[in-house]
Amino acid sequence: MACSLCIDVFTAIIKGILQDKFSEIDDLTTEQYKALWAFTKRKDVFAILPTGHGKSLIFQIMPDLCRRLNELNFQYPSEAILLVVCPLNSLIDSHLKELEKHGISATCLLNDKLDEVGILAGNYSILFANPESLIKNAKWREMLRNEIYQNNLFGVVTDEAHVIPKW
Repeated sequence: MACSLCIDVFTAIIKGILQDKFSEIDDLTTEQYKALWAFTKRKDVFAILPTGHGKSLIFQIMPDLCRRLNELNFQYPSEAILLVVCPLNSLIDSHLKELEKHGISATCLLNDKLDEVGILAGNYSILFANPESLIKNAKWREMLRNEIYQNNLFGVVTDEAHVIPKW
């Protein structure tokens, strides 16, 4: 497909992802669509939405969205990876359970749940890390420089950004 991505194709792909992976959700809100559209256009996105408004769904959809766009010959990684920096281990656990329920490959950089080989090989679409795991472990910072991550890392998401000043 030689044309640039149009909103109709984008919307149809999103609706397909919802139907395939998030069947309990009929459609996204205008704010979610706007955030995903900007993210897809590789712009920085700062989504300030109320609790329960589906902010996490924005990043949860991205790897599959990239794959489907790649299949349509758009320049997106077929195996997109998102790094989600999240300050709370309990929230990471909650995210992992939710993503597993929806068949999305995800893991974290926490020592008690570590799949180092799979992480370094880029086997996960969404990789969670708390700030400490990235700051204190040079291996994870170096990982982001390897070819797999250089080619497939589509974005870095900060979950619960309002606590950044406390980090």
